[in-house]
Amino acid sequence: MSRLLMPRSTALWLLNNTKLTLQQISSFCSMSILDLDVMKRGFSDSALQESDPVSRGQLLLEEIELCEENPSRKLSLNVVVEVKSEIRKIPYKLKKQLSKFISWMHRNYPDLTNKEIAKFFGVTQKTVEDVVDNPNSFFEASDPILNGVCSKEHLNAFIEKVEQNREKAAKKSKK
Repeated sequence: MSRLLMPRSTALWLLNNTKLTLQQISSFCSMSILDLDVMKRGFSDSALQESDPVSRGQLLLEEIELCEENPSRKLSLNVVVEVKSEIRKIPYKLKKQLSKFISWMHRNYPDLTNKEIAKFFGVTQKTVEDVVDNPNSFFEASDPILNGVCSKEHLNAFIEKVEQNREKAAKKSKK
């Protein structure tokens, strides 16, 4: 769940730099209208400094303009979802099923080497080779995305990175 950073400082910035209504600022910053009225009149804490939510990426300028045009519209927090660059830690419960995930990866992406699959899951290359050499492992393949080990975006980013590395290696070998 995302929350607004420094709501009082943000409210002060919105009061001084926009034409938003007190109700809009109140609902966005989770403050009462009376507190905002006191801040607007200058009777609030003098040490309070303005904090720009646009420069922090928590609010879009277009969103402010839309809300200035339509006073009944509420401001919405800009939530940025970052794709994890790697799998941090596989939970113990899912580690028992790691061989199923490795066999799924080997079956669905046959162009990936054992070393690349090992790097993706954070295991040794020997572990991947043992799973691939076991003929029974392919009957029990399981999708790591559906089991919550990684996201589809993370898997796609990894595949793209592998392809880019292969292209770079191919260009180097031609020279």
